[in-house]
Amino acid sequence: MVSQQRCIHTLTHSASSLSFTSDGKTLVSFNRDDKTAKLWDVNTGELKKDFTGLRSLALSLDGKTLAGSNNDNTIKLWDLENGVWGRHPACPTHNKAKIIVG
Repeated sequence: MVSQQRCIHTLTHSASSLSFTSDGKTLVSFNRDDKTAKLWDVNTGELKKDFTGLRSLALSLDGKTLAGSNNDNTIKLWDLENGVWGRHPACPTHNKAKIIVG
């Protein structure tokens, strides 16, 4: 059996980390240096979404939610199924991290 390899896209940024969603349809690349993350469609190689200003990134175990910490001391959740950031109530301003959820 011959293994088939294909390039889905040539990254325009160096990836510090890579993660697949649990369904294997989306690849998440993250670069700590330029603070960017990109979501790629594995089947087409198309860029689905990009994010800037992130300090760190995590993908939920079910692969449906992406969490990103920002320079403004917030953690925002991105719903990968419907493509929107979680809506959130106004957060009090303190010198503590805020977690923003839907």
